[in-house]
Amino acid sequence: MEECCRACMPCLSRLWNWLWPELRYPSVTPAAEIRTVSGELRVPQPKRRPAQLYAALYDFEARSEEELSVKEGDKLSVIEKRGQYVLAKKLTGSLESGLVPANYVAMLQDEFAKYKWYYGNINRQKAEQLLLASQNKTGSFLVRISESHSDEYTISARSETSVFHFRIHRSSVGAYFVSDKISFATLDELIRYYQNNPRSLGCPLDQPCVQQFLCKHLSFSLMPVEDTKLDEFVKEVHALKNLHHPKLIQLLALCTRGEPVYIVTELMAKGSLKAYLTTPEGQVLTSAHLIYMAGQVAEGMAYLEDRHIVHRDLAARNILVGSDLECKVADFGLARIIKDSVYTASRNTKIPVRWTAPEAALHQRFSVKSDVWSFGVLLYEMMSRGKMPYEGKTNKEVLEILASGYRLPCPGRCPPNIYRMMLDCWAAESSKRPSFHALHSQLDNIYSRIYYKTIELERFYTARVVEDPMEECLNRSCPCLRSLWDRIFKSEKRNDALERKSSSADQCKVESDGNVAQRYETKPSEKSAVYMALWDFEARDSDELSFNAGDQFRVVKRAGDWWTAAKLDPSGRVLATGILPYNYLERAESITSQPWYFGKLNRSDCLSHLLTEENKDGAFLVRVSETDSIGQVLSVKVKSIAKHFKIYCSNNEFYVEESRCFSSLPELIQYYQTHPLLSVDRLGKPCIRRKPEQQDLSHNTVDTWELPKEDFTLEHKLGSGYFADVYRGKWKNNTYVAIKVLKNKESFNQQTFHMEVEVLKQLRHKHLISLFAICTSSTPYFIITEFMKKGNLQDFLRSPEGNALDPEILTNMAYQVADGMSYLEQKNSIHRDLAARNVLVSEGYLCKVADFGLARFIKEPFYLSNETKIPYKWTAPEAIDLGLFSNKSDVWSFGILLYEIYSYGANPYPGLTKKTALEEIKRGYRMLPPSTCPSFISIIMQSCWSKQPKDRPDFKWLKSELRTCLNRFT
Repeated sequence: MEECCRACMPCLSRLWNWLWPELRYPSVTPAAEIRTVSGELRVPQPKRRPAQLYAALYDFEARSEEELSVKEGDKLSVIEKRGQYVLAKKLTGSLESGLVPANYVAMLQDEFAKYKWYYGNINRQKAEQLLLASQNKTGSFLVRISESHSDEYTISARSETSVFHFRIHRSSVGAYFVSDKISFATLDELIRYYQNNPRSLGCPLDQPCVQQFLCKHLSFSLMPVEDTKLDEFVKEVHALKNLHHPKLIQLLALCTRGEPVYIVTELMAKGSLKAYLTTPEGQVLTSAHLIYMAGQVAEGMAYLEDRHIVHRDLAARNILVGSDLECKVADFGLARIIKDSVYTASRNTKIPVRWTAPEAALHQRFSVKSDVWSFGVLLYEMMSRGKMPYEGKTNKEVLEILASGYRLPCPGRCPPNIYRMMLDCWAAESSKRPSFHALHSQLDNIYSRIYYKTIELERFYTARVVEDPMEECLNRSCPCLRSLWDRIFKSEKRNDALERKSSSADQCKVESDGNVAQRYETKPSEKSAVYMALWDFEARDSDELSFNAGDQFRVVKRAGDWWTAAKLDPSGRVLATGILPYNYLERAESITSQPWYFGKLNRSDCLSHLLTEENKDGAFLVRVSETDSIGQVLSVKVKSIAKHFKIYCSNNEFYVEESRCFSSLPELIQYYQTHPLLSVDRLGKPCIRRKPEQQDLSHNTVDTWELPKEDFTLEHKLGSGYFADVYRGKWKNNTYVAIKVLKNKESFNQQTFHMEVEVLKQLRHKHLISLFAICTSSTPYFIITEFMKKGNLQDFLRSPEGNALDPEILTNMAYQVADGMSYLEQKNSIHRDLAARNVLVSEGYLCKVADFGLARFIKEPFYLSNETKIPYKWTAPEAIDLGLFSNKSDVWSFGILLYEIYSYGANPYPGLTKKTALEEIKRGYRMLPPSTCPSFISIIMQSCWSKQPKDRPDFKWLKSELRTCLNRFT
């Protein structure tokens, strides 16, 4: 029935969606465009290229996992050429991909190219532009590949001053048809039929569209004769004149009679990419625009790659930009046509060192792969909006740091997958760099994903918030069913605020348990919702907004951790608009606006809020328990511990004691602020909320992890280690940070450092220390992390405050560490140095795992290491003896950490040396639990020290068990 209704009455689609609910995203129209902040500059829709079809000439049987078995006649799509092989994908059957010998396949030519009416892969807009040109009249037509289905076609025909488009479909047997009443074996037969029967189509097809030839503006380059050997130069220009590709500057003519020599090329309106990026228009380009432009450069370079031409000077200054962000590779002044894979230049050749691969800069050995290196630097120029690579360094210094493994840092606002592409281009071994065909394919895919995801979400979002003409039509046509229409449309309007992330796509952050649901859940009437600030906030950048606790806002745009909001006065008038951290706001309505209501909060986070020094005895909060069966809980601070009381709800009444019921939560709270509550004298002041830890220094540093040293000030030395000294410092004299200053060690590998920092920047969890930035423009290097006021857990437990902690708080701290380690476990990361000294503590006894100095990401269950500096007393036996590190060796270390926590910072294996401790462990010795350790914790501790790694629990289980242990405390 659903199918019938939808087919017969598509105009009632919203009604059918309500009757048969299913999340359906609206279709993306071909005319969709992405706009920049300027509102003018647009990026066209990604081109849907017709698949270049290849056919297998012979049978081929795969001889390894990398190869692909094919049968004669199999249709293939070639992804990339690899020496004597091609990487191909089957277009029928299993759709597998793999390597096939290049001489076993041949490209199938476009069968319609011979017809004058066939224009191939042009879009609707271009077809209309061609047909409406003055030389074309009514009856002019063309056939083009469909934009939405690459195996179908479209007839575009002119009638008077309009252009009409007719889809040509394909049947299951390959026949062509416009109307399902008549079909044709070939496309040519279909066109001839409608030429002879114009009434069947409703538009005449008299003559094929005539191309319009435009007068082009030209660009002239003047070259003094003494700058080059004229004969050699002229020969090369004639060779390059035969290069024709839409993404290469067309060389039109050469004038060599007299001086100076003229080189005549087409003119590109916006000039060089380097200059364009520094203009106001260039500065507001989004990542989507830049990826679109980079894809065009890669396409042009892939053409040169196929013809064994090395450019040797690929840089933003040698890319020219036209209207509609069209990019073309230019300046073949250094280009050479090579017969072998490598071209050796003379020692006197001037080389742009900052853009040149090390093997070319040092040994003059140029190849297509050295151009790939340059393309990586070009990507850096684009993503940094025209920044000079290796700024502040001489050519000699650049070569030295490259030899040591250094690579340019990730520019701000650069998507992680684009930076990974840069690193691939900068592989030390040229053979490991990708081809331009692969780069072009990757960039096209990335751009298409960003484009369609953005358009799809925008259209879906706006479709839900704009007035629906269907609602108006139904209300007018069938007023007797108004209650039904209201039920359908008003229920939709109540959910019209589908929240979404911005593209940056470009870059996504990993959230801890529940944060995503909390921040992106559908909320009612967001369009008119008013938010209230929970804390003061001081702006760190010009486009951020300063405010005080209690100020009211209306949210304009939600994007990750930073929202754009309008600050309101009491009458609702907008005072100012700016960017602010999302977690400083709360909905200013009903129960959520009460200062004591904290919403969904687990026991661990509850303790972190209640037990801060600011909250005195009697401080309280109401929370929704993570455990579904418990519901709402009243938590109260009593003599430095927390007591928890379940709030029952029955017959719309709330109570803690059955003898006293209240009609609302506020009434219940008000009563117990003046009367005793069981074992509590009375409720005091509402709990002061702990300010949320910010995930970044500012909204401008979200995607940036290389910042200038000048922004940071060292204040107080906190500690010193083998590789680094740690200081408390400030960013821009505003925000406290921890600054790790790396010592200059000979064994320090810069490339390894950069790769590890790049990965660790992606780790985001409330119980892991946040990495804010690095400073590597000069030695010593800085690593910038968040600052934790109470220092490391080992020193804190040994302090008077730490010594006074009760077992519930100690268990809560252990739970937080297990929570952070469980997240690392999910990400296949091993810490290798988990100990109390590497856990940091802040207000409310908030704990975060820190010091990833030994951390490694693993793909296999074990990571092999020959590391000599190992913390023996914390390390599992298999890791010490065999160098086998795994998540299970981290679990062993967690057991030692539990011993440290419940012994208030005592050293493990007291009285034993490292060597003796290891020998005793191998004999089966295990430490006895500290005297203050609860029995249920000692069982967990012993399980972490099982001899066989497989017998130890994982962190997911440990986290769950410790949460259960927390609930044992009353």
